Amino acid sequence: ESKLGDGYSQRCADGLNTLDEQNTWKFLLSDTDADTLEAFFVARAGWDAFSWQPPRYAASANWICLNWSREYLAGGWSRMTATIKRVWNI
Repeated sequence: ESKLGDGYSQRCADGLNTLDEQNTWKFLLSDTDADTLEAFFVARAGWDAFSWQPPRYAASANWICLNWSREYLAGGWSRMTATIKRVWNI
């Protein structure tokens, strides 16, 4: 965006992939599955992209997990929340 004065501005796309897609996903998992997902996020350390097809998406894409949290629930269950961002490189 370029500010032109008097409240006017001009915007244009910068590159081929201009949409910044970032979502917060919530998962209700068994403790065992939550351990596996958490280990997956730790192994990628927030920078290593992984291929994933979220629900209702037509195709998989490359994503990184920026951060996550885990809440331990009763009966061997965990609730995880993860901020996932689409990236355009591998």
